[in-house]
Amino acid sequence: VPFYALELNQLENGGELQEALHELSGQRTVPNVYIKQQHMGGCDDIMRLHSANKLLPMVAESTETYDYDLVVIGGGSGGLAASKEAGKLGKKVMVCDFVKPSPIGTTWGLGGTCVNVGCIPKKLMHQAALLGRALGDSKKYGWQLSDDVRHNWETMKEGIQ
Repeated sequence: VPFYALELNQLENGGELQEALHELSGQRTVPNVYIKQQHMGGCDDIMRLHSANKLLPMVAESTETYDYDLVVIGGGSGGLAASKEAGKLGKKVMVCDFVKPSPIGTTWGLGGTCVNVGCIPKKLMHQAALLGRALGDSKKYGWQLSDDVRHNWETMKEGIQ
């Protein structure tokens, strides 16, 4: 699905653009969705419009010309899902994303906090811990394991990234 993603943290004036978008919309959370230069809200607002059969008429062809049919601010899972669905409908979409580097300089690309440094990595590390516990319990169920079962942090870290 073709779409254009603009990562504000990669731009010299990305912070200024993010602040200007906040002043324009009054919304700091992402995704921050605009249709035909009108602020529509976030993911829940767009889902409500879609459920009420109001979203497609909003992105339908018009006599006005714009560079994009849909601009989504926030390249997390919600913003990417919205942009991909619009792309499937043949719409020209731009996704803007901004990641403020951490104090040690960590940044990431599209996918948002949850995917890159939040929910998903936490769940994968939790699963690794559960597997370690299950290995210990497995002997009680007849599994024969050597006593030299070890965990390699670097291998897990690479697998999660």
